[in-house]
Amino acid sequence: MDARDLGGASILYSHDDEPRIADLFDAHVIFFKATGQIPFNVGYGLGYIYCCFFVMQSVHIAGLFLKTSYDMFLGGKLEEITDALTMSVIFSFSVYAAFYWLLRWKRLLAFLQRINQYYWHHSLPGLSFVSAYRPFVLAKRITIVWVLTCVAGTALYGLPPLVMGVRTLPLNCWYPFDPLQPYVYELVYALQFTAQLIMGATLSNGSALFVSLVILICGQFDVLYCSLKNLTYYGRLRARCDMEKLR
Repeated sequence: MDARDLGGASILYSHDDEPRIADLFDAHVIFFKATGQIPFNVGYGLGYIYCCFFVMQSVHIAGLFLKTSYDMFLGGKLEEITDALTMSVIFSFSVYAAFYWLLRWKRLLAFLQRINQYYWHHSLPGLSFVSAYRPFVLAKRITIVWVLTCVAGTALYGLPPLVMGVRTLPLNCWYPFDPLQPYVYELVYALQFTAQLIMGATLSNGSALFVSLVILICGQFDVLYCSLKNLTYYGRLRARCDMEKLR
């Protein structure tokens, strides 16, 4: 029997059961779209323009830190070399993650939609009952908390110059001009600050999706285990067996 006839049905078997969730990954998709890893469904290519703007934020910072790392190798101290290399790796991986999902967003949405279509939201009726609603709630809460925490962490990293009133940049990287001159400083600061926010969100999106999939799959194993235990009783119910005998 197809999963949509049993676990995919909207029949509620218990007072603890919740209606079937139409989209298990709504929070994930919203975060992916907000960071430009999945284009918004708008016309005239505006969705891709939005994505390119967000990706270029990480690309230009990664390029600047690569140049900074090269300069530090030639005459910098060990601490300066380590800092420059660390930031180069972080922003380079952010660029990779952004491009990876941007090039595969259709496959990602198709994969998530298949899960939404075929997952079992509760076990078969019988002596015991398990619902997949709690794993969904846990996965969604972890996703929201994790992404917002990562974004807040990168935001706090970029705020000290403003809090202390010092005319410095959050990221110490090479520029082909003086980034501290009037008007230029404000623009460079805004670019660096937004690039940090995008980097934090981009890296947290993938890890949040992975953890959510693990939680949801574990929930499906619980539903499957309970359904197998209830299989005999479910067969008797389908055969219109007397409820008193089942009890």
